Amino acid sequence: MARPVLLAVAGAALACRREPPDVTAVEARAIEHAALTTLFVEREHVRSIELWQGPLKDAPVLGALGAGAASDVTALDAPDSAQLAIGLPVHRVDPAALEAHFRAHADAWEAWFRRYPGGTGLVELGVPERDARDRTRARLVVARSCGEHCAAAWAVVVARDPDGTWHTASAKPLTLPKR
Repeated sequence: MARPVLLAVAGAALACRREPPDVTAVEARAIEHAALTTLFVEREHVRSIELWQGPLKDAPVLGALGAGAASDVTALDAPDSAQLAIGLPVHRVDPAALEAHFRAHADAWEAWFRRYPGGTGLVELGVPERDARDRTRARLVVARSCGEHCAAAWAVVVARDPDGTWHTASAKPLTLPKR
């Protein structure tokens, strides 16, 4: 199996495939669960999460952070509601659905939030990557688009407790390029 392509982003790493060899699928979902719960459920009390599912180079925020130059990266495969076990609906949004929505509505983001009331906007999940020095820690980048002038990204560090539960240790904002 080929090694993931890594892109350095403000001290965080983004892998261009869904599960690096050192993070199992089950661990990846638990790590994503911890990050999404901290950022959106606990902090913002959202009612749904809308996740990007498509080529990393086309992702609105992660693509702008440097993935856009790599045209052959694999798609980000967003987990579904059952995989994340957050207790909220998780809607996967692919590029065609996103484009169709914005073409159909002159008030694009207002229409988005009418469709997903109390939602997150559009969330993008980088690939979880285990810390090389401390195997009980992992990191990933989480990004969000939520309006014409609304975008954010965080370098999230998640730690595994002795009982195997993953929790968010830190979530630091990343500086985004000017749009």
